[in-house]
Amino acid sequence: MQIHTALPMVRLGGIEGVDPLFLPKYKIGQSLQHAVMTSAASSKKGTQPRCSNNAMTAKRSAKLHDRRQLHIVLLTVLAASTGYTGKVAAQVYVNSDSTENCVEILGDSSQTSFIHSASNDKCKPDFTQTEYSLFYDYRNLVLGGSLYVNEGKLGLVDISGATYSMRLGSIATMNGSAGIDSIAIGSGQGSKTDGNTSGATVAQGLRSIAIGTTARSQSQDTISIGTGASTTGNFAIAIGNGALTSIANGIALGASSSVTTRGGVALGQGSLAATASGITGYDPVTKSTSTLSTSMWRSTLGAVSIGNITSSTSQTRQLTGLAAGRSDTDAVNVAQLKLLAESVGGGWNLTASGANSSNVALGESVDLKNSDGNLLITKTTDSNDVTFNLATALKVDSLTTGNTAMTTDGVAVGSNVKLGSTGLVITDGPSVTSSGISAGNQKITNVAVGTADTDAVNFSQLQAVSSTASKGWNLLASGANSSNVAPGESVDLKNTDGNIVISKESGSNDVLFNLSSSLKLDKLTVGDTVMTTNGVTVGSGVTLGSMGLVITDGPSVTSSGINAGSQKITNVAAGTADTDAVNLSQLNTAMASSGAKSVHYYSTYDGGTQGGNYNGDGATGNGSIAVGVGTLASAEGATAMGSGAAASGKGSTAIGRNAVASADGSVALGDGAKDGARGAESYTGKYSGVQNNTVGTVSVGDASKGETRTVSNVADAKEATDAVNLRQLDQVAQDANRYVDNKIESLSEGQTFVKVNSVNNSATPIAAGVDATAIGVGATASGADSIAMGNKASASADNAVAIGNHSVADRANTVSVGSAGSERQVTNVAAGTADTDAVNVSQLNQGLITAKQYTDGVVGSLRRDTDGGVAAAIATANLPQAYIPGRGMTSVGVSSYRGQSAIAVGVSSVSESGRWVFKFSGSANTRSQVGIGAGVGYQW
Repeated sequence: MQIHTALPMVRLGGIEGVDPLFLPKYKIGQSLQHAVMTSAASSKKGTQPRCSNNAMTAKRSAKLHDRRQLHIVLLTVLAASTGYTGKVAAQVYVNSDSTENCVEILGDSSQTSFIHSASNDKCKPDFTQTEYSLFYDYRNLVLGGSLYVNEGKLGLVDISGATYSMRLGSIATMNGSAGIDSIAIGSGQGSKTDGNTSGATVAQGLRSIAIGTTARSQSQDTISIGTGASTTGNFAIAIGNGALTSIANGIALGASSSVTTRGGVALGQGSLAATASGITGYDPVTKSTSTLSTSMWRSTLGAVSIGNITSSTSQTRQLTGLAAGRSDTDAVNVAQLKLLAESVGGGWNLTASGANSSNVALGESVDLKNSDGNLLITKTTDSNDVTFNLATALKVDSLTTGNTAMTTDGVAVGSNVKLGSTGLVITDGPSVTSSGISAGNQKITNVAVGTADTDAVNFSQLQAVSSTASKGWNLLASGANSSNVAPGESVDLKNTDGNIVISKESGSNDVLFNLSSSLKLDKLTVGDTVMTTNGVTVGSGVTLGSMGLVITDGPSVTSSGINAGSQKITNVAAGTADTDAVNLSQLNTAMASSGAKSVHYYSTYDGGTQGGNYNGDGATGNGSIAVGVGTLASAEGATAMGSGAAASGKGSTAIGRNAVASADGSVALGDGAKDGARGAESYTGKYSGVQNNTVGTVSVGDASKGETRTVSNVADAKEATDAVNLRQLDQVAQDANRYVDNKIESLSEGQTFVKVNSVNNSATPIAAGVDATAIGVGATASGADSIAMGNKASASADNAVAIGNHSVADRANTVSVGSAGSERQVTNVAAGTADTDAVNVSQLNQGLITAKQYTDGVVGSLRRDTDGGVAAAIATANLPQAYIPGRGMTSVGVSSYRGQSAIAVGVSSVSESGRWVFKFSGSANTRSQVGIGAGVGYQW
């Protein structure tokens, strides 16, 4: 087919024609027949649009007035003139815009084509439009509805709820609310990038990817691939039909696999990773959970699961092709287990002098015996030690050791030495017999120093006597000032400061050194106790000086009096004189005997004007207490203290001027404090999800008036329900600031890698090795045929596999699920059968004859510390900040997260110019963690 024009050509279905994008803008009145196609093989013209009722003349040109409509018409004419003219159905409607008129092309050249108004139902690009087609027959492009390729979305229709919709693009959003940098590919009730349509393929999270029917990526930096695959935690991955990762940093690979714990990895169809970090392993020696807390015994990341033992069918898998483990945290295979079983399970062989071998199986006993009485074999019932001793009375005919032979005649050593009944005789040498000792004209060497009068002396003693007789002795003091004292000279021992008394009796050589009973020292130190001319100090907190006794942050006894330092004074005897202190027993007795109405105002000052409760009638509730002018305690067990204080709730407490506690069990503390009518409540804690059943509310201000107070001197929280202080909150804030917000850049179909970029462009996955694969933020696979799967996972050796966030595989042909100091457990391991299979704990315990079912540990204090840190971060984030120039603000924030609570206190101000903003904050949580922070900002 050819077009009668020299304009650029295009091909449609193998047929060449004019490119309508390069057509000139036709002037009004120019006939469309100038662009009609004709067959090169035939003189028959193709279908022509005819304008019998709306002829394209200069007078009626408004019906087809711009180039876009003309292009659409020419495309239709091109389709009608491609050699399939006879197959073009009647009533084909072509439109270039939903607000433009459309052209009706009829199926026969003898019929007239029409231009219809845009308001005509036949021109509407509605997704319910099924009666009319753009093209018809087996070469259909669209059967009803509209084709949209714009705004980063590709689908049949661009409305909510459209069937079989798809969206593709770098920013595929709906209403501009979510899904930035996300990708959703699949079918359902609609493919969305913002999660507004249930049952659709959804990529709702920032930089998320969802591929597959009804796949859903609902959190940032997540990947969901497969029908029904779903991720709901940041940086999570779910690959496989029905795969589910419901928590951050989890990886689920395989159909219906599931991860429910942070950092967990589920491998294979139906696998469930639900074991959290902090689990302590089984110790086969103690036959119980290990008490060690190192990373080799307690996991630091979520577990890797290759099955599901929680299901009714207890699904497990064998881990095959496993090389023998080498490090403490490596898995072992069946070959290693067999070797261990052979070494301990096969018993041991017992022989005597290399003969009569027999096998002693595990559990059998060996009785060690002796028959001639020369060997004593003993063992106690409470020890595994066997003692072999020679009998004290050996019975042998002869004993030979080298050249030494013992017989009934004596002992002979070689041919020259004999020990017989008369003594020792050495041929041509010394002898020791009953007649005496003869040196045989030889030296007597190695003679010990003689001590008794009849002992022989050696040559050194002789020399010493000679040397001492003339040398005397040396005298030193503290190792210095040495002098020689010759024989016959005297030494006079003295003391100059009077602190040491030196004495000696004339008839004795003993010298006595005693301390004087009156010492005179500048300083005396005994352990932490130091005495100087200024007094005595014990450690850093206790000082006894000229003013008295002072204990830092504690009691003091000085010339000014006794200060208990906010501590109890215990063991106080009952006072008898007017100036004696009284104890609690005396006070209680006095109060009980005085009567409830006999004390006026309880030591309060009314300014000279009597007020309410003067006669002690302010406490009207049973067991209530009212102290102060105008105070009122009207409910059972209520307490009101302070001028105008009122406690009307059962068991409530109002302390402070005009403090009001109206709800049961509530506490109003401070001037003008009100409980806001909040008493006992039952609710589920925010973030923690824990059910709370309170007995009341403590208020230190009046929220309705914006009046708040700082709660100071709060000790580090210890229990889950303790208040936290600023130090603990700041620590949590510092931990929270370490998180880095990364994003997934792209997922290329048909390639073997996943690229991931962080905000600072440092987290791109790198697959540098030959045929290597890297999946996850910052993952690196540099070894040949290596795989790194997980955020910052690293596989640097050939054929190495690193699975899980931060995992490191640096040895060839190994699989790593963690790193040094951050190990993971491999759970749901089926019993291995081949030499290279992994073994489970059950097999290992059976081989050691210490079989016992592996038990889970408990999550330790680390999780509670983390929860406390999160609570502190939440409380800090909720601190209001001053925003009016020249004004300041003090704010308090409280929070609760997974059973832990936190309190944050902040101070902020704005400069008079409004350009400078200063802020200081502190936090404390129930885990005794405190944190502080400060900042300054300049705005323009």
